[in-house]
Amino acid sequence: MEEKLDDQQIIQRLRQKKDEGRDKIVTLSQWLQPNKNITIAVNVTDHPCNHFSEYHTHAFFEINYVFSGSGINLIENEIVYMEQGDAIIMCPGTFHTLYCDSESKIYNFIINKDWFSREVQRFLSRDNALYTFIDKIENEDFYKYVVCPLKGNEIVAKAAESVINRFNEESFSRFVMSEAAMLEFMAILIEQSKDAYLSHSVNSKDQKLMSILVYVAENYSTVTLEELSEKFFYSKTHICRLFITHTGKSFNQTLMQMKVNHACKYLKNTDMSVEEISRQVGYDSVEYFQRLFKKKIGKTPGEYRKSGVADNVLC
Repeated sequence: MEEKLDDQQIIQRLRQKKDEGRDKIVTLSQWLQPNKNITIAVNVTDHPCNHFSEYHTHAFFEINYVFSGSGINLIENEIVYMEQGDAIIMCPGTFHTLYCDSESKIYNFIINKDWFSREVQRFLSRDNALYTFIDKIENEDFYKYVVCPLKGNEIVAKAAESVINRFNEESFSRFVMSEAAMLEFMAILIEQSKDAYLSHSVNSKDQKLMSILVYVAENYSTVTLEELSEKFFYSKTHICRLFITHTGKSFNQTLMQMKVNHACKYLKNTDMSVEEISRQVGYDSVEYFQRLFKKKIGKTPGEYRKSGVADNVLC
């Protein structure tokens, strides 16, 4: 039987997840692999009892839509309560963790940031909070998230389900149709979100740091400290200090964790050989990769692939 947690217990656990997960920088989700050209992915899971997601950030836009039940989001230092019908859109680089119980169903839409910025801005026509959020995406000052309270709005619910259905179709055109359904969903969301509200703070002073984190996440297999220094006009020493301050780990430690996490996903979700995976995540020496993998995971790549249950890693 599921233990009933009160709000204070939930918030305390969310803050613990934040402290535990400061090094989680997500690039592409497991649903987007191995095809990096896919712009939209969907996750709808039956949540286990008292489910807390990992505290993480990522290089794509994320929409949480509460189809049924409720949830509580910790977005950096801000608590956001979500009820049935609520939708929340988070910008790339926004750290967060989500709680929901086993009776709730929350749709998780993952959207390529370039596609979102380009396509969704075509629908801007209303002067409300969601309009402001989208309009500010490419600006120096931008909002971390926007919440759209839409309880009982069947039009939005049907549009959200359409995205799910299109993505799950067994069709060669499923990804094109998913994009079309997502555009329809966003157009309806903009039209219906009269009471949307923005995050309390504008993310401006940390923009370059978030840009660095997102760039590393997108180029984890090849990126170097020298490359970051040249691209972002910071000294290598300053960049190293930023990583220690913000993630609690050095640049090399963070990069290595990303590579191992991706390797885990490739081992579980593809038929690629260990040698191919080693090269894919940026290691020319398969022997070195195998030693590193066993040190971090406690199993060789082959043993990990044969194990029945995937470990809870993000990539």
